[in-house]
Parts: sequence; structure tokens; C-alpha cells
Amino acid sequence: MEVNKESNPGFTLVELLLVITIIGILASVIFMGMGSTRQRSKAVSALETQSGVMGLAVDCYLKKGGITPFSGDHNGGGSICSGADAWPKINDSCRYEVISTSNNKAWRINCSDGKYIINCDVEKGNCTCENC
Repeated sequence: MEVNKESNPGFTLVELLLVITIIGILASVIFMGMGSTRQRSKAVSALETQSGVMGLAVDCYLKKGGITPFSGDHNGGGSICSGADAWPKINDSCRYEVISTSNNKAWRINCSDGKYIINCDVEKGNCTCENC
């Protein structure tokens, strides 16, 4: 007795749609995770920028009794103190904010609408980042 075997080496439409669906789900999970990674990298970049500024800010504080608040659109500008370099520009998702107005000794950078906060204090001589 002969058995008629037709070999069909391809995939069915259901199998192909299932694979495409799984790939789509995996891709969306990866892209969702990358969004928060981008925001965090912007905050870390702002922290590194402020770590570089801290030396100038401490010098201004010790020699002149305070720092000059930033000017412009809260993304930098204006000199740190008279005769010093300007506040560095930071990316658009972050903005400078004043913490202490007495002797202008501290400032904060708010990134991603409060998700990442960088606090800088001239008296302590450091900047710290919350949630970074």
C-alpha cells in the first residue's frame, strides 16, 4: 500500500502571524525602556556639567560672598559671578531653579518634569542627583 506524502516545507499563515506578533511585542517593550534611559542620560549629562561648574561656583562664593543667579530662559546664561564664566547651557528637558536666595549658595536642576533632580550646594562643594 502506497501512502501519498506531500511535503510542504513552508510555514502556515497562522505561524507567520504569531511570529510577527511576538516580535512586535518584544520591540515595544524594548522601545518603552529606551525612553526612560534617554531621560536619565540627559540628567546624568547635566550632573556632569554642574560638577565642572562647581569649582567656579565655590571660588565665586569664597571670594565674592555668593554666586550670581543664572539668567535667560532657565537653560543657562549669565555669569556665575562678576568676571567669571557663564552658566553652561543644559539640554531642553532640564532647567535651572534657585534653591537658596540668601547669599546665592545653592541651585537645583530639574530634569524631565521632576523625575530627576540635581541639587548643588556651594558650601558643601558638590552636586547630587535624585533618582539617577
